[in-house]
Amino acid sequence: MFFNHKKLKMFFGQPSRGFTLTEVLVVLVVIAILGAIGAPVYIKAIRRSRASDALKVLSLASAKQEAYLLSNEEYATTFSQLSAPVKGLVGGTGATVELGYFEYTLEGECIIASSNNDDYLIYRNFHTNETGCVGAGCDNLQNLIPTETDKNCGAV
Repeated sequence: MFFNHKKLKMFFGQPSRGFTLTEVLVVLVVIAILGAIGAPVYIKAIRRSRASDALKVLSLASAKQEAYLLSNEEYATTFSQLSAPVKGLVGGTGATVELGYFEYTLEGECIIASSNNDDYLIYRNFHTNETGCVGAGCDNLQNLIPTETDKNCGAV
């Protein structure tokens, strides 16, 4: 034989049958560091995705409001007045409808999407096509929505 197993066993000792406590702790520390770095990035991506969905609904509702304005010479005050309601807002009979992670409200010249945890709101003005974000949670939506100090939703 080329290898003498008895001499090898004497030189290296018994083969290891598991991990040492130090090895397990090092792995746990690495996982904790990766989690600490990755969790905020993941949360920010989720918030941006939800805000992007809200922007789509706001744009569609804004277009529906403009169509309503052309037909009736005034903006709709409830979601049921819109002739072809936005998908998901169909059941809305009043001026406020909850859909997904936002509560949508018709207010003056705007439709407003308020986040469920109330740390920010996104608005779209039908008349000026201005879109903005108001609140502390807007910091996570940089480069997606302009941050404003107050919403501009005056009456027509």
